[in-house]
Amino acid sequence: MPFNEDVNILVGDNESGKSTILQAIDLVIRASSSKIEELGIDKLMNNEAIDEFLSGERKFENLPEIVVELYLSEDPEEITGTNNSYEEYCSGISLSCRADERFSRQIKEYFLEGNEGIPFEYYEIAFETFAGSPYTRRSNYLKGLFVENSNVGNSYSLNEYIRNIFDVTLERDKQIELKQKYRTHKDVFVSSVMNDYQLLEDGYTFSLKNSVRNGIESDLSISDRGVALENKGTGLQCFIKTDLALSKKENIDVILLEEPENHLSYTNTLKLIEKIKTATNQLFVTTHSDLICTRLDLRKCFLLNSSSCSFTSLKFIPEETADFFIKAPDNKMLQFCLSAKTLLVEGDAEYILMEKMFNKTLGKPLKDSNIGIISVDGLCFKRYLDIAKIIGMRVAIVTDNDKDYQVKIDEKYAEYKNDNVGVFADADNSRYTFEVCLYQDNKQLCDKLFSEGRRTLTVQDYMLNNKADVAFALADSMEDIEVPGYIKDALIWIDA
Repeated sequence: MPFNEDVNILVGDNESGKSTILQAIDLVIRASSSKIEELGIDKLMNNEAIDEFLSGERKFENLPEIVVELYLSEDPEEITGTNNSYEEYCSGISLSCRADERFSRQIKEYFLEGNEGIPFEYYEIAFETFAGSPYTRRSNYLKGLFVENSNVGNSYSLNEYIRNIFDVTLERDKQIELKQKYRTHKDVFVSSVMNDYQLLEDGYTFSLKNSVRNGIESDLSISDRGVALENKGTGLQCFIKTDLALSKKENIDVILLEEPENHLSYTNTLKLIEKIKTATNQLFVTTHSDLICTRLDLRKCFLLNSSSCSFTSLKFIPEETADFFIKAPDNKMLQFCLSAKTLLVEGDAEYILMEKMFNKTLGKPLKDSNIGIISVDGLCFKRYLDIAKIIGMRVAIVTDNDKDYQVKIDEKYAEYKNDNVGVFADADNSRYTFEVCLYQDNKQLCDKLFSEGRRTLTVQDYMLNNKADVAFALADSMEDIEVPGYIKDALIWIDA
């Protein structure tokens, strides 16, 4: 994936790979074999690769492997070379998990004995530069921080975040100095305080653990106005963790933010977006928030496909369309982008009645159709179609002809119409809006429902002046409605 140098927003359905990309980047930067062993190579390995091997010829040379490569724009000589999948001379670092050649005999015997599964115990984990030399996190080729807001409330995740903040905030010599001082103070505490409280006999005494696992990093916390981070509400934890990461402008090259909107109110999400906009680090953000993906600029978005390994970049969206969605007070952008098929309607009335009209037209529930319905101001249709052109999705627009079908429909949408985009309106200019069509096709029912108590308005005028109320009444009515012809056409077309 060719990423942006500033902000990269990853959006997609569940299981589309958003978190996998963040984790892959983090594991390469972290350069920790113990972390990968803790997660388990078998859990990180792609299931399809495992299944393909197990269903084929089980030979050593066919064993699946994991390779993650980060291609960097900087070009220090020590990480530049051709040790990458493309054999290109460039800068980068990589992680690989593959069967260890030193154990090829044991692995072959494993399969000859008829064992099921893959012997991941014989895999080796390697971190290498594109120059072919090994590296560690201390090499500092790339400094990164992973903020996993999806695991908020998880003590292990929080402790790991705090340790990472500690690691990127202090230089290595300062960390060692602080750890030594902390260990010395623990020793002093044991000798000068704890010895006065010893109740054990026969020479046994209480002491404090003083190993690597029980050093300063295991006891660290972060406080905000005297309150420890772990004692904050989940929303504030998310906000503070992200805010702290973004404040480390000089210490961190890459920040990975997983669903930063988690547990945040609307106003706090807006505050967080403004903070993200000021970041000078390279950011990778996964999100399910329309606010985040539009306010941070749709052109920074990558749409991931849950049914394949493909992605679509939205960087070619027209600038005016991206600016429109930055300022749009409300939109359903992610619903639109992630739907296989979408029906755009012009107002609330059409939206309210669409389920009933869909059922009447196609004889099945709308919820079983995998079609998204979005109510859009008629002036915004083109903005959505700019995105549909890039994604290649199927979109039907149901709109009014506003008394001029030639200009408002044929000419207005001429550049957008293709096999995947259909625009539907009544061709009769006297049937200029949805309520007029609805009344003319359902005169008896509408007169029955809306005539009572009307003195100055005709039923049709009442329907035009009370669109949402009328739609609710018709939707709740036990009687069928006759669906206007242009809407029938749209529903049949989008369902095909």
